[in-house]
Amino acid sequence: MRDTLRVARAMVAFARPVPCLAASGATVVGLRLSAGPEWLDMARLTTACVTVTAITAAVNTINDVCDARSDAISNPTRPLPNGDVTRAYALSTSLIYVLLGMVAATRLGSVALTWATTLLVCGILYCVRLKNTVLAGNFTVACLAASPILFGSAIAGGVSARSFFAALLLAAFMYGYEILKTVRDQEGDNYGGLSTVATVLGNTRSRSLFRGSGWLFMLLTALSIVYRPGFLYWVVLIAGSATPVFIATVKSYFDVTNNDTRTTIRILTFAWWPGLIALGMLG
Repeated sequence: MRDTLRVARAMVAFARPVPCLAASGATVVGLRLSAGPEWLDMARLTTACVTVTAITAAVNTINDVCDARSDAISNPTRPLPNGDVTRAYALSTSLIYVLLGMVAATRLGSVALTWATTLLVCGILYCVRLKNTVLAGNFTVACLAASPILFGSAIAGGVSARSFFAALLLAAFMYGYEILKTVRDQEGDNYGGLSTVATVLGNTRSRSLFRGSGWLFMLLTALSIVYRPGFLYWVVLIAGSATPVFIATVKSYFDVTNNDTRTTIRILTFAWWPGLIALGMLG
């Protein structure tokens, strides 16, 4: 019984529930921005969220397999480095997630199936190759994180200008977030022989790149006035998302240690959910 529970926990840990939920939330945003009142078609909404969640979980699991060596230093509690399960089990788990995502996508039609396949291929490419690059890998992750908005919009009938802008705003946030994570994980990435922003450019330059992304996010936030969103949009976006990003960006000027960076990343995580909620109000 204890082994069964350990294996089940590993399967959930591989998926990373919070990013999976965030991907589902981004899908709902895309549906909301392009489908109007019809976005509440629960059958389509649920199937779309299952597709995105399963493919995201599959990529996250493959990423853990590829990161097993560096995770022994930077994330030793993950299932592979702590010995809870084997590499073969992790790959089997990823296959289950892939099958679930593809089956769900086929129910939504060719657009969904094409998107799911593209996301999976790009995610695997990141895990096995682009992760070991400077900036290109971070850009890929940012685009993958924002793509569920475009996916939700596409299956709702077509990608709208609002949904594209929402995806751009999310990508700007994620780009900086991913760069800052390389600073946090520098020791483990060095041990794993990875070439990341922090291992190649150093922490000081990496933090500067993060700040550039943070200020870009603030600029895009202001530019969303073009779409004439309502008052509630501004309240949620500024108070819940732009403010944490602003605080994290300013704080990074004074960060020195790895613990400083970890605190800055925690501040950024407060912007996730309010940001998605606000983007859903952009329409």
